Amino acid sequence: MSCILATLPTPAPTTSPGSPTASPVFAPTPKPTQQPTLRPTRSPDATPAPALPYEYAPTDSAAPHCRFRDADVCWGNAHRFLEVVAHGPFEEIDGGAYAAPALGDLDGDGDLDVVLGVEAGGELLYFENLAPGWFARRTQDANPFDGIDAGSKSAPALADLDADGDLDVVVGSYDGTVIFLENTGSREAPAFVQNDALFKIVTDAGYTHPKPTLADVDADGDLDLVLGHLDDTLAYFLNTGNATAPRFVADATNPFASLDSGRDSSAPTLADLDSDGTLAPRPYRLAASATARAHRRRLGPGGRDAERKDELL
Repeated sequence: MSCILATLPTPAPTTSPGSPTASPVFAPTPKPTQQPTLRPTRSPDATPAPALPYEYAPTDSAAPHCRFRDADVCWGNAHRFLEVVAHGPFEEIDGGAYAAPALGDLDGDGDLDVVLGVEAGGELLYFENLAPGWFARRTQDANPFDGIDAGSKSAPALADLDADGDLDVVVGSYDGTVIFLENTGSREAPAFVQNDALFKIVTDAGYTHPKPTLADVDADGDLDLVLGHLDDTLAYFLNTGNATAPRFVADATNPFASLDSGRDSSAPTLADLDSDGTLAPRPYRLAASATARAHRRRLGPGGRDAERKDELL
């Protein structure tokens, strides 16, 4: 399931640093003087074939339409999503039944690479984007996650958690463990060091099959954590630190508390669907649930629900 959300700012909790519900303050690991390198070499013969045009699933109409079929929610923006059924860019990537992809520019070359969580073996697979529609799997020393045990049914999320200009990784695994892989290399040559302390508060909460995503939910300039898991709710952990030294606490004012995400291990993601340039508040909160419903909540005074309407997509 995917979740797209615009929320009202959440006030920072009054949890003291010594509170059992607070994670330790994170201090970024100093960068080594000699940076490791990850520069996979292309074979001179490794020339991608010309990309074929996408083939799409049949649709009743090619005209754009509001995804939520409600003018009040779309604010005049039209969205249409078409399923690519042939010649898509990920056809050669096979992660099995529990594949959990995350996309980001891992090697700093201006395009999106793929990090893939898989069911068994503890691996995180890395596919470098070599050309439009052409991804090459990198292994051993060419995979910056080689030697890291990500657990079973791993679910990675990519974000710059310490504001140093490169991508870090947060990984959830089926047993409830959530780990932080800090990028101590660089934007172009990533190298990851495992840190179990930053998200210990999340691991200790005991969620089964956690699937993290990170975004500035409360618009205070740092990244918060939204967690899907094997339940019908989404968990929310507020970052009460800052952009360079994150610190997470369980937030009792969870803005996702009223959303029913189903029990099939929900996997949220946050994005600016209405193209207003921010995840900052609107009069509505939006999300798409695993039950293929769009939930709309109109907020009344003080953030109370004045109206709620569920619509089939």
